[in-house]
Amino acid sequence: MTSIRRTLTVRLLVWMGLLVLLAGGGLYVGIRGALLRQFDATLHARASMLQSGTKWDGTKVDVDFAPEAMPWYRAGPGAEYFEVELIGTLGSPPSVLVRAPAPSANPSAARWAEPFGLADGTFDLRLPDGRPGRVEIRVFRPLPEEDLDKPGNEAQRDAAKKSAPEVRLVVGMGRENLEGVLGVIGLGFLGAGVVLGVGLVVGVRRALASGLSPLESLSAQVRGIDADALSTRLEGSGLPDELRPIHGRLNELLERLEGAFARERRFTTGAAHELRTPVAELRALLEVSLSRERTAAERRATLGSALKVTLGMEDLVRALLTLARKGGEEGPAVEAIDPGPVIVGVVERHEDTAQGRGGGIERIGEGGALVSANRAVLESVLDNVMANAVEYASPAPRVVWRVWDEGGEVMIEVSNPAAGVGPGDVERFFEPFWRRSESRTDRRHLGMGLAVSRALAESMGGQLTAAIGADGIVRVRLTLRRAEGG
Repeated sequence: MTSIRRTLTVRLLVWMGLLVLLAGGGLYVGIRGALLRQFDATLHARASMLQSGTKWDGTKVDVDFAPEAMPWYRAGPGAEYFEVELIGTLGSPPSVLVRAPAPSANPSAARWAEPFGLADGTFDLRLPDGRPGRVEIRVFRPLPEEDLDKPGNEAQRDAAKKSAPEVRLVVGMGRENLEGVLGVIGLGFLGAGVVLGVGLVVGVRRALASGLSPLESLSAQVRGIDADALSTRLEGSGLPDELRPIHGRLNELLERLEGAFARERRFTTGAAHELRTPVAELRALLEVSLSRERTAAERRATLGSALKVTLGMEDLVRALLTLARKGGEEGPAVEAIDPGPVIVGVVERHEDTAQGRGGGIERIGEGGALVSANRAVLESVLDNVMANAVEYASPAPRVVWRVWDEGGEVMIEVSNPAAGVGPGDVERFFEPFWRRSESRTDRRHLGMGLAVSRALAESMGGQLTAAIGADGIVRVRLTLRRAEGG
């Protein structure tokens, strides 16, 4: 499993290490270049001094070299080198005019700058004493002596310039001090890099540990939540802005999960409770029937009772399946239909029952607008709503239904008086298996009607709601989309 902290640590250290390496390398190269330029400037000054002291008097080359004024050319450790050679003609080797310090006893050192020939420039090489060095080579024609610059000597000066031979000047300096300084700088950079690397590792780890601690805390809280702890809510104090949306969404999800699990438990408990009674009743009927010999009439009565119990169980199972399939199946096919005839048919079906209870059903409006619905599903929903209104209307089953348009929707509302029903009861109308306490023993009703009706209404894209007014009238409203062209 990939760790965010490990991944970030490795990537940050790699990138920071590369940046430090590039910065340190660039700084070292810059310092080395500056020191080398300074070294070459000194070498260039030495060469310019010797070149300016090299003159031509018309017959010979004279090098103005004073060892006491140039102590760096004295023999000994760390001595610098130079030599002035007269370049021969017709391929003859150059002849050394001046060399300092004195030639080494090693014959191979006599021509220590010979590999570079007559090339002008600055080069690295080994000095005669074996030290690493750097030389500047100049090939030039010496200027005439100063005496020839006096008035009246113009002709001699011009002749001297034309006859001046080529001279090769080689000036060398040891690089051991430069290399030593660069070595110290390099070691300093290396040490600083090691210290900086250790500091980066420690700093990055601590910074990430501190920065990711809210995420790890949130992760630990989430890991501690299971099906038995859905009431837990994640602590959000100290969370950075980036984690707050996640924290909020997780708490919302936990709240929804808790509600879903609670509904599932209530559903399961209610289903078990509702099925237990008819199963026990059916078992009792069969046991009593088998306890002794029965006449044909008694057996027929027992089978009729068993069939009645079985049909009730079938209704309950069908309602449970309807609710269970609500989220797993596509809704029914809908079309533009006129709800008026459907409503009339439902009213006629229950009107006798309402009149038998000393009441009636009053119709207000006939609709007229087409709705987007499924005719069979719409009839089932309205039939269930009307049946509940007629059954539970109190004191008299005076049921009123009306239809009206509101914007792009059509409202179908059924209202009835409901003595003893409060807002808290209305909020639970659509809970499966819910009945008011005084009717819990009434086995004629499953407590599933309105729950199934809401599921069916939503499957058509509609909405079924209930409310109670201050006048004690319960109003159950079905909202459907108005069909195009309706």
